[in-house]
Amino acid sequence: MRPWLRFCRLFFALLCIAAIAAQGWFAVVQKQMPCGHFFSFFTIQSNLMAAVLLLIGAARPAWSVSSAGLLSRGAVVLYLMITGVIYALLLSSLPEVKELMLPWADRVLHEVIPLVMLADWLIAPPSPRFTFRQALGWLVYPFIYMTYSLVRGALVHWYPYPFLNPSQPGGTLALAAYCAGISLLAMLFSWGIVRAGRWRYRY
Repeated sequence: MRPWLRFCRLFFALLCIAAIAAQGWFAVVQKQMPCGHFFSFFTIQSNLMAAVLLLIGAARPAWSVSSAGLLSRGAVVLYLMITGVIYALLLSSLPEVKELMLPWADRVLHEVIPLVMLADWLIAPPSPRFTFRQALGWLVYPFIYMTYSLVRGALVHWYPYPFLNPSQPGGTLALAAYCAGISLLAMLFSWGIVRAGRWRYRY
């Protein structure tokens, strides 16, 4: 494994951890958000996964191209692509979101780390034998997350994202439409990630 790749993985892992810590301090201490709410954001969970995988990839490069490593890395690429795209399309312009986010942490968690994980996937891609069927397993976590958010939201009367709130305009029909749209987007992204990972083997 090239030394520069290990260094980059370590650097961006530490940057990700710093952004999560700073955003956590701002949200929990400054804005008085309960810790349970903070760690219920998909953004925070997916970036924590990225930090862990980058640290493992820096310490044990061979693992990152093993079967388990590739499945894990591809999954986190998917989750961060969902994070970045959904944030850009549905959340970034909302005043309550802007008020809650530190600008530099916002940029790191929603733009930098998603691009870093995609670049890492392209630099150390899977073999052509890696299939879309394998990638479908990546969809389990987003479904679990949506279920968790809806159940927890009903219990504590708080939802991490407006589009997961059944009390939004349109009610449960709008909620179902958003969930279906995100699920379809996740499937398309999964297919794209598998195809992008084969770029070295096309010629």
